[in-house]
Amino acid sequence: MQVFRLSAPLSPRDLARRVFDGDILAFQAGARAVARLARGVAKWAFAPEHPPHAHRVFARDEFLRRARTAQMEFENHPDAPGVFAAAVA
Repeated sequence: MQVFRLSAPLSPRDLARRVFDGDILAFQAGARAVARLARGVAKWAFAPEHPPHAHRVFARDEFLRRARTAQMEFENHPDAPGVFAAAVA
């Protein structure tokens, strides 16, 4: 396994090559912001249940409705473009 740090952004072609060659890309602080946003949306969508256990509590259709709502909220959240840009910068 090769460990490397990026000193400059990779071109899409170089990024794809490194991903498909099995290199591991670690997105640190930016990825945490994406995870925080996703957690917040999941907590909101599955409230009052704890999101990792919501599938045990809600009926299938209700769970799927809430999951679709969470997905749309996450995709359209005003902070999403910024946190994703930071994760891949």
